Amino acid sequence: MKVADHQLDEIFEMINSSADVEVSLRQTCKTNPIVKFYVHLACDDRWIDFDLQDLNYKFSEFHRSLCGAYLISKSTMNIITEIIFNSKIPKKTKYFQTKNLMELLSISEAKVFEAILKKNLPTMYPHITHEMMVNIE
Repeated sequence: MKVADHQLDEIFEMINSSADVEVSLRQTCKTNPIVKFYVHLACDDRWIDFDLQDLNYKFSEFHRSLCGAYLISKSTMNIITEIIFNSKIPKKTKYFQTKNLMELLSISEAKVFEAILKKNLPTMYPHITHEMMVNIE
């Protein structure tokens, strides 16, 4: 699978529906560090320090090609690491950046991001288990 041709929700869907989910997950994470970043984020001990429901974000109704942000990008990854999960950043800034990001993503990617932040990605992709994600090097 060529990761550059897909968005994160599509990648997780392909992994989830593959014949050997664990091998597919390992191989994808091995070849793409951004996917690996999200897999680790979905199961590590880092939690956001605010309630997502307080943001009152709305999922975008635009087609994925018209959205202003994608999870598979270094700039989005930097927003997540440098702002959303940075304890030195004021909560107001974290709220603003998280809400904007959620509303700029396509609805399917926003739901994946929401599941990653809530640490419940396996509810969306039941064949990708927490144990598999934890064991990714």
